[in-house]
Amino acid sequence: MVMLIYWAAEILALGGCIDVFAHRRGAVAVMMVGYATGYAPARRSLPLSGAGVIEALMPFALNWVGFPLASSILALITYRMFNLWLALIPAVISLHRRAGGRGDPDLVPVGAD
Repeated sequence: MVMLIYWAAEILALGGCIDVFAHRRGAVAVMMVGYATGYAPARRSLPLSGAGVIEALMPFALNWVGFPLASSILALITYRMFNLWLALIPAVISLHRRAGGRGDPDLVPVGAD
């Protein structure tokens, strides 16, 4: 059930970004096919897997199902900004709270000697 909510939120976020840039609403089934097609390589082994390949193929997958390529690229950049980068804000806050603001040596980032 949790994963169903997670994937629904993922598709809702991407759909919102596509609505903003492609100005096309109500294409939920089409967008889900494009989303699933773009994420297909994520379940494959190297070298055709990982986040870089997903970002490279997702706009083309959305284009294949009828969304404009330029709008798909902008929508994916915005989607990833919300999906990946905004999640770091609560993570950094909780990391700082866990350290108690005292600079716990166990929480020092790698390479920050």
